[in-house]
Amino acid sequence: MAVETPVEVVSADASGVLLRARGGCTGCTGCAGRCGLGWQSGRPLRLPREQFDPPPRPGEHLILRCEAVELRDRVLIGYGLPLAGLLAGGLLGAGVASFGDLPANLVVAFGAVAGTLSGLAVSKHVLRPMPSLRLLGVRREPDPQRIRDGRDPDPSTT
Repeated sequence: MAVETPVEVVSADASGVLLRARGGCTGCTGCAGRCGLGWQSGRPLRLPREQFDPPPRPGEHLILRCEAVELRDRVLIGYGLPLAGLLAGGLLGAGVASFGDLPANLVVAFGAVAGTLSGLAVSKHVLRPMPSLRLLGVRREPDPQRIRDGRDPDPSTT
């Protein structure tokens, strides 16, 4: 299953193409179109220029398609490892508190926080070397202004 999201090209140069989400994704059952592939925070996404043929122009509107399985794997790593760290740290804290004369709630809370932070650090370390989002396809949206000006052919007439 493929996930699609509308984006706008912020810049395109030899180092890559910088994109900003223009709305939520479609084709994904997890977020019901609210995530924008994680770009709703306003941070742009940089993809290698080789994934675009021909290279896009700044201001151009595109629809990106990517594999839902790849997104699912990234979400599992990004959210699953900190959650596992939270649980493991809490359990470890409970075990330490049961062997010593320590306040159990404080030790469990400290273990949970330490485990969560460790899980976050590991997930960032694991996700960083992953290749950038692999696209299944890019579809250009027609620009009504360019069609009116005669610079772009109307896709409905070709």
